[in-house]
Amino acid sequence: MSVVLFTAGEILCFIIGEVLISNLAPEHLRGAYYGASGLQFIGQSAGAWVGGILLNILGAGHGIVVFRILIIAFLFFQYGQTLLIRDIPSKENNKTILS
Repeated sequence: MSVVLFTAGEILCFIIGEVLISNLAPEHLRGAYYGASGLQFIGQSAGAWVGGILLNILGAGHGIVVFRILIIAFLFFQYGQTLLIRDIPSKENNKTILS
């Protein structure tokens, strides 16, 4: 039952995303918008790849070490993303987004 529910939700999310892109994107840039929407899956692929390399180097018995390394990397990149967003000025009243 859970697989059916997950599949139904996944189908709805992908369809809604495609519809939103087709409605929001200018006609001459629609292909670029669809291509950019596919970039969301790079993180999933890269995460599995990096985790596999770490497990291969450290061995399956060191799973906790692998997870600690990945958590530290996540926190590092999340902090960088926060700094990046903070530096992007908002279009309203010329203030930064998080300030």
